[in-house]
Amino acid sequence: MSFLDIFQAVLHGPFGDFPFAILAWQAILVGAIYLAVRLLRGRIPKTAFSPLRPVGRGASAALRNIYVLVAIGLLLPLAELFTGGYLISVTYSIELYVMLAIGLNIVVGFTGLLDLGYVAFFAVGAYVFGIFASPQLADVTHRTLYFLVPSGPAAGIHISMWVLLPVAGLVAALFGALIGLPTLRLRGDYLAIVTLGFGEITRIFANNLDTPVNITNGPSGVTDIDPIWIGNYSFGDPNHYLGPFRFTPFLNYYYLVFVLILITVFIVNRLANSRIGRAWGAVREDETAAEVAGINTRNLKLLAYASGGFFGGMAGAVFAAGQHIIAPESFQLFVSILVLCMVVAGGMGSIPGSILGAVVVGAVYFLTSQFQYLSILVFGILLVLLIIVRPQGILPSAQRKLELEVEIDEASGPPPAGETLPA
Repeated sequence: MSFLDIFQAVLHGPFGDFPFAILAWQAILVGAIYLAVRLLRGRIPKTAFSPLRPVGRGASAALRNIYVLVAIGLLLPLAELFTGGYLISVTYSIELYVMLAIGLNIVVGFTGLLDLGYVAFFAVGAYVFGIFASPQLADVTHRTLYFLVPSGPAAGIHISMWVLLPVAGLVAALFGALIGLPTLRLRGDYLAIVTLGFGEITRIFANNLDTPVNITNGPSGVTDIDPIWIGNYSFGDPNHYLGPFRFTPFLNYYYLVFVLILITVFIVNRLANSRIGRAWGAVREDETAAEVAGINTRNLKLLAYASGGFFGGMAGAVFAAGQHIIAPESFQLFVSILVLCMVVAGGMGSIPGSILGAVVVGAVYFLTSQFQYLSILVFGILLVLLIIVRPQGILPSAQRKLELEVEIDEASGPPPAGETLPA
């Protein structure tokens, strides 16, 4: 028996094929793992991990270094080519989630607004690119403006990537501002519920916008989307070679998204270190105090939604170009939940944390898909363990880490007599 067969047998349990028995067994397993982690965390002395601390500090410093991250991003696909390029498609998918995580980090990490409908921006960008870079609008043109268009087959509208990428981002940013307007006075759970509703409304809207005028092609989705072209070089052509290596479409799109990630990190980092970023931090800490200090919280919230939506829309445009087909089923609520998990696991308010969180959580999610119906369970268990072991995130921002340490100190009560808290 392979490791996968043994793992599935353990998760299946010894109580037969009854669904409730399997569910009960899996609940027992999860509870046992949780208790074991809690017990080991309290029993093992901190001195046992002292030899690993220099390694952890070195790894943390390396992963916060932009040059190290760029070198890893450039060389990773080349290493995968020696294995046949099997993981390149997974790496490309993770890259798209890196862009989404950085964009959502503006809303959740910098501004403190809980957004469960971020997939709406992803969908808007994908449909903007798909509709204007495919034959989809040919049928719409003949049905609505038939008296101005000669009869016969039409090729549709095919606009260059250099125009559609920023346009998709700007349209998604406009949708972000529209979503932000009715949620300005909402906080906490109410804000999460409303943004969740906007994400579902966007998907249902795309699913039903095939009548009376067929714009999104309904449940069938938009097909025959153009690949991205740069001059005469097509990113969708699988017959590009560099010596003995074949540049697959996924590899072409990998490097394109890699460049977009670098641009995104540069822009978001500049925003975070500007007056706008400091104002977002003030809104996150205490919105009422920020208003008293003279900060226009209304405009800053709208700007946060628009900025996050812009990068989500660009990621959606590249997704549409790489897949050549989009459908409403690709923009389920789970995408928003997955991106939020990446931001929280990586460390809210930290750009390197968002990147590493997207890589770790995305790799766990995509690589556990081989477990089929058990993939969500395995993914959830690993994510819960990560939150228990590292509640502040893998690479948290300095401010977020300090906040959590202060909360833990306050929860543990005053220090014993003769001891003082660290400054």
